[in-house]
Amino acid sequence: MRFVIALLLMLLATPVYGNANTPDDVMAVQALIEKFDTPGIVVTEDGRTVPAFVVYAEAVAAYGDCAVDPLIVALEEEGQVRVAAAIALDMIGPASIKAKPQLVVLLNSSVDRDNILACGVIRGIGSSAAELVPLVREQLYHKNFHVQYWACRALASIGPGAHAATEDLCERLGTGVASVRRNAAIALGSIAPGMTLRQLQETVNVLEVTKLRDECHPVRIEAVAALAKIAEFQAQVD
Repeated sequence: MRFVIALLLMLLATPVYGNANTPDDVMAVQALIEKFDTPGIVVTEDGRTVPAFVVYAEAVAAYGDCAVDPLIVALEEEGQVRVAAAIALDMIGPASIKAKPQLVVLLNSSVDRDNILACGVIRGIGSSAAELVPLVREQLYHKNFHVQYWACRALASIGPGAHAATEDLCERLGTGVASVRRNAAIALGSIAPGMTLRQLQETVNVLEVTKLRDECHPVRIEAVAALAKIAEFQAQVD
């Protein structure tokens, strides 16, 4: 089944993020969530294709905070419904910290996709998810490198509150695959303000080596960017 994007304009004409909390809004959110298992794709105006459930997830996210509770229920479902719920919670942001118990379950799951979905939601939550850093750190050593780089992204979004993962990220920067090394560099630059002096020095040393020796150009670029962030932070402190 293929949907033309023009037919979904009314669906997407939802409230501004965080401004919806009436009974009608709650009913609309629930109706949209019930569409999360819709098959097919949407054709955008520029010819790209997007899964229909992603469009519904974006529509739910536009309702902001009032969508969090029903999305948490959907996050406990299986398959495509869980994926759509995670996408919406990621987009809503900090208010999605209410899903912390469910995120803990997903981070401890033996299913790779669950781990990735949890890291994606945590990335959207940002600094408010600092309590989940210990579980996210564990994902840096997951057997699946996709989980590893999503863990890096989650830690980068948490920022300074993820400083406990400094040594782990430095290790990943030296031994991970290219996508993991690149995202580890980004994360190190983001969490630098929370590091101790020892962690900061270790990070600078590892990034300097990466900048000069890493075989992957995008990784070297991110190492340079991270060093610049650290230098800017140090200049402000001094």
